[in-house]
Amino acid sequence: MNRGVGEADIMCIDVPTEGVRTVYARFGDWLGWPSVILVGLFSVSAIVFGGGAPGTHLLAARN
Repeated sequence: MNRGVGEADIMCIDVPTEGVRTVYARFGDWLGWPSVILVGLFSVSAIVFGGGAPGTHLLAARN
């Protein structure tokens, strides 16, 4: 590749897909599902308990 020339190039590499043990391959689902659950809990608590600036709550009276 020539840097600074402005020509578009393609870089191809081989990535091993079998026989490689990674942290995500072993524990990926256990990281994802608790994250989804926490986002859901925070969303529900934000709706129920508010916590925003005065007058910005979803149930606040509209003008």
